[in-house]
Amino acid sequence: MSRRMRALDWSKVDVGSPEQWPQNLKISLGICLASPFPMFVWWGPSFTILYNDAYISFLGRTKHPGVLGRPGREAWYEIWDTIGPMLQSIRETGKATWSEDILMFFDRELPSGWQL
Repeated sequence: MSRRMRALDWSKVDVGSPEQWPQNLKISLGICLASPFPMFVWWGPSFTILYNDAYISFLGRTKHPGVLGRPGREAWYEIWDTIGPMLQSIRETGKATWSEDILMFFDRELPSGWQL
């Protein structure tokens, strides 16, 4: 993922050029990329998705690599009605959300005709 991120045209991504990223994003992403566990970072107003190699299998073969640098709403369109308000609440209050026994169905394959 580090190579893929270096090759990405960041001018087309909401978070902009890595040279202009705040230090806390660089540190968070460094931790994410170095982890052997599936991890991702939501960043900015559109909850741009950045993730590590271990997270690829969770995304599935049609979402990866297309969701890299994409808004969360696009990447997780099928569950956004549930997770979008949770993420927005965290942004507004600074407090974590928690859900127990929540049932979510997410696609690891894009619907026919869809393209990221």
